[in-house]
Amino acid sequence: MGQQLSQVRFSGNFKDVPLSEVLQSLEQQALQQQQRIHFFYETPVVSTIKVYATFTNVPLAQVMPSILASTQLSYLLYDSNYILLINKEDLSSLSLSPHTVDSAGRKPHPENIPSTEATNDSQETIREKMNLITTKRGTNTYSITGLLTDATNNKKLEGATVYVEEMRSGVLSDANGNYQLALPAGTYNLVYSYVGFQSKRRQISVRSNQTINISLLNTDIRLREVVVTAEAADRNISTTQMGITKLNIRTIKKMPPLLGEVDIVRSVLLLPGVSTVGEGSTGFNVRGGSIDQNLILMDNAPIYNTSHMFGLFSVFNPDIVRDVTLYRGGISARFGGRVSSVLDIQLKDANAQKVTINGGIGLVASRLAIEAPIIKDKLSFIVAGRGSFTDFLLKNLPNESLRKTRANFYDVNAKADYRINSKNTLSLSGYISDDFLQINADSILTIAVNSSITQYRWSNKYGVLKWQHFFSEKLTNTTSLTYSNYTAKVINPTAPNEFKIPSQLKQFDANSDFSYQLNDNHKLSFGIQGIRYFVQPENLEVTPPSDINPISISTEHGVETAIYLEDDFTINKMLTLTYGLRYSHYLNIGPATVNMYAPDSPRESLSVIDSTSYGAGSVIKTYGGLEPRLSLKISLNESSSIKIGYNRMRQYIHLISNTASAIPTARWQLSNTYLKPQIGDQIAVGYFRNLFGNMFETSIEVYYKKIYNFLDYKDNAVVFLNRNIETAVLQGQGRSYGVELLLRKNIGEYLTGWMSYTYARTFAQMKSQIDREQVNEGDWYPANYDKPHTFNLVLNYQLKKRIGFSMNYTYSTGRPVTYPESKFAYGGIIIPDYGLRNQRRIPDYHRLDVAVNIDSGYRKKKKVDKSWTFAVYNLYSRNNAYSVFFKQEGGSANAYKLSIFGAAFPSLTYNFKF
Repeated sequence: MGQQLSQVRFSGNFKDVPLSEVLQSLEQQALQQQQRIHFFYETPVVSTIKVYATFTNVPLAQVMPSILASTQLSYLLYDSNYILLINKEDLSSLSLSPHTVDSAGRKPHPENIPSTEATNDSQETIREKMNLITTKRGTNTYSITGLLTDATNNKKLEGATVYVEEMRSGVLSDANGNYQLALPAGTYNLVYSYVGFQSKRRQISVRSNQTINISLLNTDIRLREVVVTAEAADRNISTTQMGITKLNIRTIKKMPPLLGEVDIVRSVLLLPGVSTVGEGSTGFNVRGGSIDQNLILMDNAPIYNTSHMFGLFSVFNPDIVRDVTLYRGGISARFGGRVSSVLDIQLKDANAQKVTINGGIGLVASRLAIEAPIIKDKLSFIVAGRGSFTDFLLKNLPNESLRKTRANFYDVNAKADYRINSKNTLSLSGYISDDFLQINADSILTIAVNSSITQYRWSNKYGVLKWQHFFSEKLTNTTSLTYSNYTAKVINPTAPNEFKIPSQLKQFDANSDFSYQLNDNHKLSFGIQGIRYFVQPENLEVTPPSDINPISISTEHGVETAIYLEDDFTINKMLTLTYGLRYSHYLNIGPATVNMYAPDSPRESLSVIDSTSYGAGSVIKTYGGLEPRLSLKISLNESSSIKIGYNRMRQYIHLISNTASAIPTARWQLSNTYLKPQIGDQIAVGYFRNLFGNMFETSIEVYYKKIYNFLDYKDNAVVFLNRNIETAVLQGQGRSYGVELLLRKNIGEYLTGWMSYTYARTFAQMKSQIDREQVNEGDWYPANYDKPHTFNLVLNYQLKKRIGFSMNYTYSTGRPVTYPESKFAYGGIIIPDYGLRNQRRIPDYHRLDVAVNIDSGYRKKKKVDKSWTFAVYNLYSRNNAYSVFFKQEGGSANAYKLSIFGAAFPSLTYNFKF
């Protein structure tokens, strides 16, 4: 490939031969001499031209005038290898210098075709014309399709790159590892690549539609990088997507774990725009949204509680997860039902070639995963499970109260994939988790239910049946049926007042999504979705002869449907537009009884003046509306772009809790007559730039979000076991805005990682003509999770081939809190008088985690891959405040700080795979 085009010689004896065939012959002769040339032309222009020419061992500079003699065509050499055939009258519009060579006999440079000395504008015009020719070739354009897999286990590779060197463009494989290219006739060099795998180069001759399946070799043993995305290196520049980050599971596993457990949610907290109210809390907050405003999907099934052990760990087993994508903005019209974000967790496909077993043993839990083929290359399965044994550790602690505490959990994932044929694939996946926590009487939680011992139990279950069908090379479909069930229970096992408080949320989901490649400039996505909700709020069930009165709350029913259409439109090389529209509709249905409250009075039990009963299936209240989505990418050059995005989202299900961090037994509530759907509008603008050949990725995003029917609770609200929840909550407005900065090093032999800073504010306003129906006298106030400043640093350094070091550092502003401003005595009891809501803050939060990963040796025929991970969470023992509370001691009230992890926590984990 190193020789010059001037050194290539051509021969031919053409008599009445179509020009298109002559050009193909020249391409082949150049290829035989280790040189590439490619002709661009419009088919109608050359279809009637016949060539009469004879030449022997001459350079291309002499060939072209010979074969184009007696025609109205000229030719331009672009970027050394591309030759554009063009009408002579079009030359003047390109503003080219006189060095352009054409069939009229202008003298070329000796032995060579001179490159066009065009202006930048002319070069851009040439590129656009070449792209236009490619689009218009019609019958000369062929489809190249295929499947990209891991060579070691035949797993499908999503987001792998297929790059066409001659076209300077490429495509990404979809979620099933499939790719599709449209190429005109000719010879091309395709480069197949994927992060963590060896690239493969394949030369193809395109004369018809082809299927080319490629297997790439995993190089994870030698690559110890922090890689945040498994996509093309410049995808952050070249696509319309913004506010979207993908974490590869290999990246997550390299981060320092807590007590030996790799945690996906904890990793997400290190991304810009994401925060939490404190350590050990359930859920996370994205761009000013509450924890229930995040749609969390595992293999397309919704997860309503992501925590084990009250938020210490997440429910996602890293051994079965393929990748994690967080959508903070630029959310596709395919997603709906939440107003802040989407966390999409995709499970990996089972090994269809051989049996593989991997797992780990840690201080808190152990895990094991088995994957194997049932019918090789056709039917395979994977099962992964985790279980904790913290009860054993707690029983041996010196503190008597802690010895009576019990905490354990388990979870099991299972998935089977059946490749029926090249056009049809079935998959069936399921999940179950169970948590049990028993707290002794010393806990504040036990006092809340007036018990010496309180037990908490919660569980997630789901099942997904998915069918993927390829109608044609352009049209594909994925249809799935999903069942999700979340249950929670509070138990008092102490006689004589034994009771239990169960609650449940069930969801049935059916959806069908289509993808249609209309042409090179338009990719359409469209689909339909239906959801059936069953929500059973907490009921108080007692065991006779208890003195406690039982409380029963009716089950709630709802139906949500949606339809959407989205178009990914490439306007030109500079502009790309993704626009879509989603319409959602919601029905709140019976049986139910709806109270009517006196007008101009606070909504409370004493103001009920009437009620209406609805039978089973009766429509109580309907909501719905359009949800437009828009993303525009403006390319400034090959390494930078500006993006603008807008989203509208609607949410019909809500989490009701008047605590800073909702406990697993918090109440879920459907929209009804009084609780309206939350509606979120977000607009964002971002500048994205890559440096030093995509080694560094930088971005700055600015966003503003407004939420209608924002949910908060009344002062002194009672949420627990409340039959009429509308008397405890308020709806008003919410707004958030912020700036997110990111610097990420994607490529490096030794050091990779990222650094992010987020400035974000979130405020709420509950304003009403009725004083008791508003907060802080109707003024704006900070939300519970308003944290203005957040800084994260993630580094991964490969000391040696077998030894890697990683660290995380995080800093954030303390969250808002309400303090008592004064006190008064009544009947000898000191009563605190609290000020306006959320006007103070707890101390700032910061923490450093480190880890050392030691891999086994690299013997070629070794049977077991082993590794050790030694980590220290909270290295310098920062006593971070989770909350601040007050106790009356003598004549004064003293403030105390509660910390979850007030010391350094070391851990050691042994991982194996065979």
